[in-house]
Amino acid sequence: MRTRINRVCIFNCRSRKDFAVACKVLEGNEFNKLLIVNYALDDEAASHISEIIKSYKVEHLTLCVSTVSSMNPVKILETLSTLVRCICISQQLNPRVSPDANYLFGILNGDWGSIILGLFSRKIDKLYLENSLFPEYMSRASADELRQAWWLGLGLGLSKKKFLNMSSEVTDDR
Repeated sequence: MRTRINRVCIFNCRSRKDFAVACKVLEGNEFNKLLIVNYALDDEAASHISEIIKSYKVEHLTLCVSTVSSMNPVKILETLSTLVRCICISQQLNPRVSPDANYLFGILNGDWGSIILGLFSRKIDKLYLENSLFPEYMSRASADELRQAWWLGLGLGLSKKKFLNMSSEVTDDR
């Protein structure tokens, strides 16, 4: 019989060995909420996180990260959004990025309107973006695109409800 745990928190796991130890500790348990707190997230760590999500049928993922050192951070988000129903991203301080930068999840000057719409075209139905350290990560054009698509229901799968909660100060177009 598996032990039911409300939420599992994994701190600073990056390597295959770190995640193997975490998985060994988790054996025999059941949970659907996973909190990952990593200073840096790379493709290897994202792959291990995906495996944990699949193995334990995680539905709610929270990522607290400072840096994302992937060639394609959007691909990480897209992959994760096919596996879970809810993603929370909490952007932590990245000392390598200027506080005035338009930055979130390893992406400078990203088109977050399109990224968010793309994520909602997958399994997720809830997305939380907390970014008080780099609040101007979304351009006005991107916000307008998101707002228009949201109200018109474009690409959001009208058959189910979607929830978006984000902290952002919209910037003039770059």
